[in-house]
Amino acid sequence: MSNDPLKEEEEKEREHKREIYNRLKSMSPLWGKIYNAAIRVGVFVYAFLYLCSGKEDAVQIWRALSSKRHRIGLLEGAVLGSSLWIPQENGIVEKMAAPPGRWCGYDPSRLVKLRTSVKECTGRLEAILDEYTLDETRDQSDLTPTGTYDLLDWHTFLNIDSVGIEKAERIGLVQETTYATAFTKLGLSEYLTSIEIVGAANDKIWEVTPKGNGIVYLFNDGGEEKKLPDGSPERGSLLPQF
Repeated sequence: MSNDPLKEEEEKEREHKREIYNRLKSMSPLWGKIYNAAIRVGVFVYAFLYLCSGKEDAVQIWRALSSKRHRIGLLEGAVLGSSLWIPQENGIVEKMAAPPGRWCGYDPSRLVKLRTSVKECTGRLEAILDEYTLDETRDQSDLTPTGTYDLLDWHTFLNIDSVGIEKAERIGLVQETTYATAFTKLGLSEYLTSIEIVGAANDKIWEVTPKGNGIVYLFNDGGEEKKLPDGSPERGSLLPQF
């Protein structure tokens, strides 16, 4: 057994989610609908109260929790890295870095396809891991239609979990690439000169595959773990970024 209190807590949470999932799966479909309704009511009440709090990110949280298109994960072609060169105005790029153990993401396609304003952020890498997405025999070029999953559906809610980049790559949700290749695919050729100037054109990053479309997320949990007065780790609030 791990001596890391955070890992032990996360494993207990996974076991609890698996237990609930298996129990609901064996029950009548009606129970799934009841569970979905309970999740939605709870989330909307939380989102409304958070909106009324007037906090800086209140509007962002309200949008993420109240609109399905804001709850869709990184789209096909989005790039990931522990740090990333992000396109800015006038063809220049600027470096963004994530806290230890977290990832940077850049997903410009969602501006057009989902009409959402958030296209870059940092957070903990998570994915929807069910029988369909974990199937390693399913080719990574097999597109998962955008919007197939909803974070507020009980099936999705109980199957989303943190995932390492190696596992995400092994099951075909992401694949290794370079800035030059990824930017060309994303229609960002005007930034290739800037990427070459900073010497990053052939640097390794990852991109979301068609199979990973909409089911890979970055959750903002505050970066490095904070400690409670008794020394135990404090879990940050999970705010969906993609």
